[in-house]
Amino acid sequence: MGKSTQLRDIIYDEKNVFLNLGKKKSDNKAIRKSDGKMTYQPVMNEILDIIIKWVGDSQNPFDLYRDFYELNEKHNYGNEVYDHSTQNVVKAMLSLTTK
Repeated sequence: MGKSTQLRDIIYDEKNVFLNLGKKKSDNKAIRKSDGKMTYQPVMNEILDIIIKWVGDSQNPFDLYRDFYELNEKHNYGNEVYDHSTQNVVKAMLSLTTK
């Protein structure tokens, strides 16, 4: 798996935690048991607002990750849990945001 694929998957995972109302792959042996495409419209609208703002502002993928991360924190969903090496990538992504 290339670096860009790993970074993209981490961002997707964080988005999917929110769209699935806090259900994480790490909660159940890498199976979420739900699909973000089946989420509620108000939830989808909240994600859409973040993406529209991101496209109009920085388009920095680290900023997008941070916004999804903070959104999950705001709703007390927590964040996806990774192995040690991936956790280091996540910390680096959070430190490279422009805010």
